[in-house]
Amino acid sequence: MECAPVLCAQEAGRQEDKAHAGRLEQIQGIWQRSDTIHDQGRMAFSQPGLLALRRNCLIIAGSDCYSVTGALGAMVSRRTLVLGEAADHIDLIDSDNGQTVRCLYRLVGSTLEVCQNDRGLTLSRPKKLAAGPGGFVVDRFVRVSPPEAKAEKHDLGNPKGTAPFAGIWRTVGFERGGERLEEGADKEAYFMRCRVFYFVGGVSAMFETEKLLRLKLTHQPFHLKPKDGKSAVDFMDGDGKAIPAIFERDGERLRICWNRKGGQRPDAMRTEAEDGRELMVLEYVGGRESDRELLKGVRNAP
Repeated sequence: MECAPVLCAQEAGRQEDKAHAGRLEQIQGIWQRSDTIHDQGRMAFSQPGLLALRRNCLIIAGSDCYSVTGALGAMVSRRTLVLGEAADHIDLIDSDNGQTVRCLYRLVGSTLEVCQNDRGLTLSRPKKLAAGPGGFVVDRFVRVSPPEAKAEKHDLGNPKGTAPFAGIWRTVGFERGGERLEEGADKEAYFMRCRVFYFVGGVSAMFETEKLLRLKLTHQPFHLKPKDGKSAVDFMDGDGKAIPAIFERDGERLRICWNRKGGQRPDAMRTEAEDGRELMVLEYVGGRESDRELLKGVRNAP
């Protein structure tokens, strides 16, 4: 028995949406650029040296793609990610100027390849996924970690009922020994301490700049501790030792205070001379699941 044209169209649309969501789900997570192929050869970013400064990471969260770079501190920028009708089409829309970069992509295991015009000489999509004359390059990324399936369930005053840390944040201020270091003051000292955080599923991915100006990524589990106070949280270091901290969320700002010498949890959101405490101020960038439907995306014409 044949279905009515309207019902058939609706069913076809549902199947397309399901396939589209599946494609988007496959590329969620954190990716690190390993090399770039252009018409003159291949540039690898894993070796020390000036070339390593161009190494960057991508965070794909829902329908947004965040690029994290590190030179003078970790910096983050956002572009909207749009999957095309064709299975290998992907568009990246700049959140500042609205310019669309039309790309081809291929996902093979834990490797993501993206072909685009690196020089901005044309807005046309590449004809094939290969480097070529005129600025067409292939950027290759290796998966660092997929997003965790489970998120924190504690409702600590967040009106949307999600963990107050969820999403991507960037540092906008520091305090140690009672002295503040903020953007616009000592620029070199400030930027060298800039970090980007991605909190998802009880794990913190922290991006920072090393002494050789290379982007470094580390993962730290964290646990909200409601029994120790409404604003208590423990971060786990590389040895599995808990670093007791307190936090304070005010809209798009998040303040975290801890004792770098270890010991007891701070009892106040402040630092004093020689008390061993540090205070970090973070500003929300995006990436929280409630901002966008995680697997929705927007289809566009090829």
